[in-house]
Amino acid sequence: MRAIERVLPITRNQRVRVLQYLLDSVLACGGPLLVTGVILVFHLHPLIPNITILYLLVVLGLAIMRGRYAAILSAVVAFFSLDYLIVPPLYNLFVYRIEEEIELFTFLIVAMLTGQLAAAMSEREKQAKRQAEQEAQAQAGELSAIFEAMTEGVSVCDARGEIRYTNTAYRSLLALEEDFDPSLLQLDTRLEWLAIRDLEGRLLSKEQYPLLRVLRGERLSGAHSMDVMCCNYKGENIIFSVSGAPIRDATGQVIGGVVVFRDVTRQRHIAEQLQYSEQKLRSLVESNIFGVVVVDIDGRFYEANDRFVQMVGYSKEELLSGAVTWQQLNLPEYQEVTAQAVGAVLSTGAMHPYEKEHLHKDGSRAPILIAGAMIDQERELVLMVILDISERKEIERRKQEFLSMVSHELRTPLTSIMGLIELALMQIELHSRSLPPEAEGLLKQIEKTLKRADGQVEVETRLVEELLEVSRLELHKFELVLQRENLVTIVQETVANQQQAARARQIELVLPPEELVPMLADACRIGQVLTNYLTNALKYAPVDQPVSVCLKVEASSARVSVCDQGPGLTEEQQQRVWERFYQVAAPGQRGPDRDLGLGLAIARAIVEQHQGQVGVQSAPGHGSTFWFTLPIEVSPKECPTDRN
Repeated sequence: MRAIERVLPITRNQRVRVLQYLLDSVLACGGPLLVTGVILVFHLHPLIPNITILYLLVVLGLAIMRGRYAAILSAVVAFFSLDYLIVPPLYNLFVYRIEEEIELFTFLIVAMLTGQLAAAMSEREKQAKRQAEQEAQAQAGELSAIFEAMTEGVSVCDARGEIRYTNTAYRSLLALEEDFDPSLLQLDTRLEWLAIRDLEGRLLSKEQYPLLRVLRGERLSGAHSMDVMCCNYKGENIIFSVSGAPIRDATGQVIGGVVVFRDVTRQRHIAEQLQYSEQKLRSLVESNIFGVVVVDIDGRFYEANDRFVQMVGYSKEELLSGAVTWQQLNLPEYQEVTAQAVGAVLSTGAMHPYEKEHLHKDGSRAPILIAGAMIDQERELVLMVILDISERKEIERRKQEFLSMVSHELRTPLTSIMGLIELALMQIELHSRSLPPEAEGLLKQIEKTLKRADGQVEVETRLVEELLEVSRLELHKFELVLQRENLVTIVQETVANQQQAARARQIELVLPPEELVPMLADACRIGQVLTNYLTNALKYAPVDQPVSVCLKVEASSARVSVCDQGPGLTEEQQQRVWERFYQVAAPGQRGPDRDLGLGLAIARAIVEQHQGQVGVQSAPGHGSTFWFTLPIEVSPKECPTDRN
């Protein structure tokens, strides 16, 4: 059984094309026939010699208006109309002369070529127009995409100032919802709630509005852009940097404008803060309380205030011209500490305060305190603040001289008092047996009181000695008597002396296998350091717990440590325990301590003068270990093993 073939329905486009062909056919036939009718009615042939021109005009018009098919068909219809109705013999397709036949065919060829050329030109023009429209649409799409991608707000207005386009950023900056009322963007309404003002809060006149300036033909860009303050739809103040340009037609008339709004509120506030900070810094620099300079890593000066000029004695011109550099003001003994400060500022961006002396133009030296920070990483510029501490140093020197003088004045009578007490005790011991029992009891009470007084005098003498030691350190009069010594012997003797003074306490001593640890040292001073360590350990450790002293040899140095089971130290206490006059309260202590808090400060100074180091390891509740290291003398020279 044959399948029933289904005819597909004619689509709408196909019907349109069929109708177009029908219309073209009617016009192609009707045009030449109409011309033929006019010629016949008005007897234009042979009055007009080149009557075929009328047909060519019809063919040309159809080619331009309707295309190639209508032009060719009209040329053919015109050919037959001429041959059948105009050229004799009438109503016949034959002609009398061969020349007329040639003219008719020539007309047909010319008419068809004219139609072809005209149709091709018309199609090319239409194609160019379509391409131009497509390019215009593509450019419009690109421009719209660019506008939507911009973080700045963009509005496009017509010549009356009415908005025709806004991007998402514009609506976001002005706090407009997605479904906002379009009437809000009408010119008068928009200008009313925007409340455009200058940066000082004064309302702008209508002539000063950026949009109206653009519509008058002004271009707002670069230096001519405007900074204004506006309100968004929520009433929040925003600072905009506004730029724009007019849109002109082919004749140069302004038909609209484009205005771009960039939110600079945050930048403006930052700039104001920076300006305020700069004013404060400038006021501080110009107050000349301390010296301020800007130098690079090579030591060239870029800025210097009057106070620094006064401190160094050079003029500002000499400093800024490069004739004088920072290195020329630096003394040789401070080259190392200066190099460390430069390394710190390069690695961390900051130069921690440190003291040094600089060289004045007249050759004198002056103590200063320096701190700085990197202000330009690329150019390696450092801002340094210099404080003249000459007066402070002079005050400290006078204070130390006073302490030294007072200590000497106190030590003399204390020595005399101690001698008199010892003499009185000797006299009591000599004559106590020859006295009656009543007098003997009285002498025992006096003896007890004198011994108590002798202990107090010893405490005062030790405090005076500590003050003298600090005075010597401050005034750089602290001298060492360096000799070749055996550290093992120094440690043994010091521990033995402390054990004799505190017989109720247990001191453990751990020595290295080597019997000889040679070094160049002041034996009395090293013994003083270890005595200070042991005194503190016995003071803070529980009475039933031992104190351990350990001597170890490590490569080219020896390490002496004193370990106790006391309350331990916090991190802050470990940092401050080496400071002068700093004390940590002993367990169960009430009232002021009889110690000045100078023992560890003196110990550190002694060890550092021996080119050694000090330190402490501790934790609250886990005791403390104070240690110091000293360099070992490796030369095979004779070193005493017993200093008795």
